[in-house]
Amino acid sequence: MYDTFISYRRAGGAEIAARLYDFLKLKGFDPFYDMTGMRAGRFDEQLRDRILQAENFILILSVGALDRCNELSDWVREEVKTAIDYNLNIVVFQEEGFEYPSDLPEEISSISMYQAILYDKTTVSARLEQLPAMLKYKNDRFASFETGKEISGRKIKFSGEYITQYEDSDRGRIIVRKAPAILHQFGDHIWGRTWFGTKQEWKISGRIYGHKRLAGIYYAKGYLDDGFGTFFLEAKNSGFLEGYWSGYDSTNKSLTTGRYVFKKRDPHFVCRLATRVDLAAITRIADAQLGKNYITEDFLREILDSNQSTFCMVVEDTSCKKTVGFCICKRLDFEEMKAICNGQEPRELVFSQNIGYIKTVAVDENFKNLGLASILIDKCMQQLAKEGVDAYFSTAWKHAGIINIASIMERFGFVKYSEIPNYWYESSISEGFNCPQCGNPCHCSCVIYIKY
Repeated sequence: MYDTFISYRRAGGAEIAARLYDFLKLKGFDPFYDMTGMRAGRFDEQLRDRILQAENFILILSVGALDRCNELSDWVREEVKTAIDYNLNIVVFQEEGFEYPSDLPEEISSISMYQAILYDKTTVSARLEQLPAMLKYKNDRFASFETGKEISGRKIKFSGEYITQYEDSDRGRIIVRKAPAILHQFGDHIWGRTWFGTKQEWKISGRIYGHKRLAGIYYAKGYLDDGFGTFFLEAKNSGFLEGYWSGYDSTNKSLTTGRYVFKKRDPHFVCRLATRVDLAAITRIADAQLGKNYITEDFLREILDSNQSTFCMVVEDTSCKKTVGFCICKRLDFEEMKAICNGQEPRELVFSQNIGYIKTVAVDENFKNLGLASILIDKCMQQLAKEGVDAYFSTAWKHAGIINIASIMERFGFVKYSEIPNYWYESSISEGFNCPQCGNPCHCSCVIYIKY
């Protein structure tokens, strides 16, 4: 299994590709480089499989690398297209002097919008050091679920609310999804449910073996859904379960298996409306997650002093009295929403005059993957619903093909409506905030999500 695919043009890029491969191996990655990773058989099928397998896609743009991409049979074109279509984490490593051709095919034209690391012969070593921070480690997907100390023979309570992460297959590529779950326990019997979005829900039934192991089945709640499978989990501590699931894919007539982890939700987290006491914590989180000066204390004071159309919800860790996340929302009409969407008119919301806007959600880096962003959005939507809101939309950041909040939006029934390139470009200059990914100016795209 490879976590990073290296794409390059042999003429002009072979030397830097080999150097990049050696560098990534030393840093603990498993990169695919065609000179070492190709086996017997069709090269085109192998390359496509390796791209779909990877989390990261590094495109080396040596001078002239894309000049032949107007040819349908060009393989660099096919590699870039596949990486864009499957939403890989794309990182562009660009040689000084490279220029995009004027006849770049539309299907890969968005590659020019990606932030690039520029290099030349004298700076390549220093530029390579920038790469690891922009790549996703294959183990990062579960890194926040610390196992702690192993438990011994004592019995533990499995009942409670959990956030789960499970490996799944999407069009040939292994991805990781998150979903909430609730487990109940009576003696050695376990039952409960887990769900993804508003349309998929599964029942869980199993038994406890040897005090700390749990095995059973899951099956779809809906009678029209024939999904079912088995799972095996082992308790590493009282709030962490780790194991595997295996299910039958009725569409492809095959079995799918992946890693499965449960992290118990901490009861010490509570949601409430923000007060002036929270301003410093909110700006600290925003500076780290969204960019310096994107959310200022002056802006937050305006929200607290405004009418009820705009509000800020925070999540607090009551065990240490610390604000660890926030969400800013607003109630507005269709015309106000259209202005935020740069004039676009989602037809599904055209008759809605009381629309809820999920503007910004961010969580402290040390408290991620605990379901806190989901809790914040849920509480905000409940608050907006009390004010008569019956439709929602949100503006989500997209950088290097990654939409960090995508799984949460889908879980709450939002659907992707459109994408606006360079959405924050002008405001980043005029307001002076620094994007954590791009710096200043910001080149991130904005993805519009709607729910109706």
